Amino acid sequence: MTEHMINTYGVSERRACKVIELPRSTHRSRPCQDNRIELTTEIVRLSEAYPRFGYRKIHTLLINAGWHISRETVRRIRKREGLQVRKKQSKKRLLGQSSTELQQAQYPI
Repeated sequence: MTEHMINTYGVSERRACKVIELPRSTHRSRPCQDNRIELTTEIVRLSEAYPRFGYRKIHTLLINAGWHISRETVRRIRKREGLQVRKKQSKKRLLGQSSTELQQAQYPI
């Protein structure tokens, strides 16, 4: 908004910020967003390849691949993308059945 006023009307930054009641420090600071598209796609690819790995293990794989990134950033990107570790499904055991053959008793107890 202030850029539009500065470019269109030729007013100073101070004047434009005063008119719309915006602090100049807010106008000057750029939002710190994760615009790391390549990194995000790599994290998604690794998470799909290894669904049981959490953000710590994915971070280790990225470091070994040559990326310079913090573990917290990996955690944030995974959370933003909706990735989480899939729970391991428990195996159902049939009651009363054994996987081995029954052996005949050789002598009484």
